Amino acid sequence: MTIQHGYQTQMLRAKAAFSEAQLLGTYMGDVRDQPSFDAAIDQWEQATGKRSPYFGMTYSDQLANDIEASSRTAKDRATERMKALEEQNRERHRRVQEGQQERRLEFDKMKAEQSKRREDRLEKGGGKPVTYPTQGEVDQAYRLIRETMPNKEEFPDIQAMTAASAVASRAKMIRAQNPGIDPDMAIRKAWEEMRKDIATISRPGTKIMGIEVGKGTKEEKFIRGPGSRDEPFDATKQKPESFQEGAWYNTPKGLRQYMGGDRWAKPGGEPPAAPAEPEEPEDEDESED
Repeated sequence: MTIQHGYQTQMLRAKAAFSEAQLLGTYMGDVRDQPSFDAAIDQWEQATGKRSPYFGMTYSDQLANDIEASSRTAKDRATERMKALEEQNRERHRRVQEGQQERRLEFDKMKAEQSKRREDRLEKGGGKPVTYPTQGEVDQAYRLIRETMPNKEEFPDIQAMTAASAVASRAKMIRAQNPGIDPDMAIRKAWEEMRKDIATISRPGTKIMGIEVGKGTKEEKFIRGPGSRDEPFDATKQKPESFQEGAWYNTPKGLRQYMGGDRWAKPGGEPPAAPAEPEEPEDEDESED
């Protein structure tokens, strides 16, 4: 049984006692003789569902006065009990609220201490929390990119804006790590770092930060990363139907670029018309005209 349930149970009992005493006093108010006394006792029993302790007694004025006095006393006791229970309940709620407030203050203090320790760690590491770049910073990065790469056919606006957002975010990190750096210098430094990811700007099929620039060809798709000449796939671990055109593979015959079908190309060579298999010797009887 919870504390609140116990309080409610005790309050119901006190209210029932008050109601029973009040009913008894009400019914006994009109009693003047034995019949009216018996009738009052019978009404009380029907209303409460209990057997009256005065059932079967002989009426007298003294008995009626004693019953009325007992009723008033029972009502007073029930009233005092209800008041005491309400006061106890209020005090219990007050203590609970105070405990909750103390725990809330302790939690807030703990969060503040954790935040302070995190700030201290970031300060020691030379940085602060990094926020998203503003639109102004993205626009500044875009203008810088356009100064470097004005040709919109080779580097369309949609790719340039995506790149500008990435550059501005990188500049934010640079400024967090180097609080004294000029914002414009941070943008330029970020762009210089991220341009290293560009293989050949003028070449169609180039990827910048994962962005495809121009349509490109199947042979030009794998400029860097898995499938590139520097990171070839292992042909022995793939099924032929999963080979990707333009990708480079380590094969039993060495490094080859897959050109589709049965066509493979050697590094720096032209794709042969058929797989690089040893040619069969010509018949000795055949001769050129």
